[in-house]
Amino acid sequence: MVPTAAERTGDFTGVVTALPSQYTCGSATVICSSLLDPTAQKLLNPGGTSTGFPTIPVSNVANNGWQGTAPSPFNTDEFIIKLDHNLTANHRISGSYFYTTGENTVPPLNSTSGQPNGNIPWAIQSFNWTQHNLNLSDTWTLKPNLINQVWIGYTRNFGGRLNLPSTSLGDLGSEFTIQGPHSLPQITVTGFFTAASAIAGPVAGSNFYTVRDVASWSHGRHTITLGADETLDKDIQQTLLNNYGVFGFNGTNIKDSVSGKTIAVPALANFVMGLPTSLSQDTPVTGYTNSWSTGLFVQDNFRIFPRVTLNIGLRWDIQTPPTDPQNRGTSFEAGVQSTALPQAPLGALFFGDPGITRGIVPVRWHHVSPRLGLAWDPRGDGKTSIRAGAGVFYGSLSGNEWNTVTNFEPSAIRYSFTNVTQQVTGSGMTAVPQGATLTCPYNKLVAKTARVSRSVPL
Repeated sequence: MVPTAAERTGDFTGVVTALPSQYTCGSATVICSSLLDPTAQKLLNPGGTSTGFPTIPVSNVANNGWQGTAPSPFNTDEFIIKLDHNLTANHRISGSYFYTTGENTVPPLNSTSGQPNGNIPWAIQSFNWTQHNLNLSDTWTLKPNLINQVWIGYTRNFGGRLNLPSTSLGDLGSEFTIQGPHSLPQITVTGFFTAASAIAGPVAGSNFYTVRDVASWSHGRHTITLGADETLDKDIQQTLLNNYGVFGFNGTNIKDSVSGKTIAVPALANFVMGLPTSLSQDTPVTGYTNSWSTGLFVQDNFRIFPRVTLNIGLRWDIQTPPTDPQNRGTSFEAGVQSTALPQAPLGALFFGDPGITRGIVPVRWHHVSPRLGLAWDPRGDGKTSIRAGAGVFYGSLSGNEWNTVTNFEPSAIRYSFTNVTQQVTGSGMTAVPQGATLTCPYNKLVAKTARVSRSVPL
């Protein structure tokens, strides 16, 4: 639901029987013009003069509703080339290169449902990406019963997402300060609309390197395969987080300065006056994680009988925890004071403290996986096969599953505030908000945690 033309100018006649006296200038249901927040007025655009950025749309369906569609163009280009060459009758090399690039524009989407976060046209996210895949392989038959294969691969996958238009509250005359690329705030007016934004990141991607070697040797009733693989993932995530500001406007109960009665003020009226009930804002952060994975394995395919083959294998996986080149990882142990960073809060530990490595968590060296399999041809005619297998398997973790600690304090500062009051000093044309507004968003805010409040000058 979107505001009516009257509500955009502060006229709530027919919506409420009265507003607090200090908000009005004569009519008990009309907000005094001096209390109409200038930034909110630019977004509400009652006169239709705001251009160059999205504004709160006017109703186009019944009951003050708005209905529309959001285009989502998707463009991509792909290229692949493959080369095979026989050096000798027993030695072959192969190579392939794959390239793709593209772009996509979408409204901010819910990560779970895939549906838009907002319900009015507002910000859009522009995605772009480029990926390179290079793969080389070497297959060498050294003897009739001995083959060695080597694979080398490199994948570079980088892209970014930016919120458009690149307009922030500060560009509209507000004292709001944004770090990083400018974008529209997220504004929720309870019972009316959500103008949604979403976390953006100009640069995100990884360089992934892999090498694998497998040798296979046949002797009598045995075929023994052994090998090793090694991977290195160097990940970069430049994340703006909620740098654009998230504003919430709820209905409030305000004491009337004349009658002393408590009067309910609609959420939309608070938005028109630019009086948020909550505000959160983040500072951007760039996270780096480098992680290694090593695998060693051996397997014997043992033909016990002409129609029965036993598969016996053993694998050892080692995944080192991701490390940050800037050593920003943190851990926590209740009651322990950091010696690496003595000024840190009690319990917060860092690289350099006793027992705290660059990867924070220890390496699991015991991921040894035995495997056993059986293949049986019951008739010996090759038409029927009965197979069984069992083993121990260890998975691996990657990406956000590590819950990169650089996204949080002290590497990234995430402010969350409650507006202490929606009251005003004075009355009517002389009324001045006592707390934060859209135009002056840092006035007398109260941080939700003491730790954050100590670090924020208000």
